[in-house]
Amino acid sequence: MTDTWLKDHLAAIGKSLEIAPLYPHRLRDMCATRLLNAGMDITGIQKLLGHEMISTTMIYAKVQDATVEVAIARHSVASNASKPPLSDRPIAVDD
Repeated sequence: MTDTWLKDHLAAIGKSLEIAPLYPHRLRDMCATRLLNAGMDITGIQKLLGHEMISTTMIYAKVQDATVEVAIARHSVASNASKPPLSDRPIAVDD
């Protein structure tokens, strides 16, 4: 198996699946994006891809809006759960 064979083979597969251009580096990009959106830490992805700088990893790993919403919700729930109540006495409320 050579680099050229792999590139040509993936290009043919991509064309048949209508996701052209498909090439090895695009698979790497897609893998990083899927791992990030599945919840893997960006520094873990950085190590997996072998990048020295996190900014390079951020180019390849694109966060879906839904992933951001889940992360915010998770952080919000965890943050609120760790805070003590402001008072231990009930507050009377008028209609």
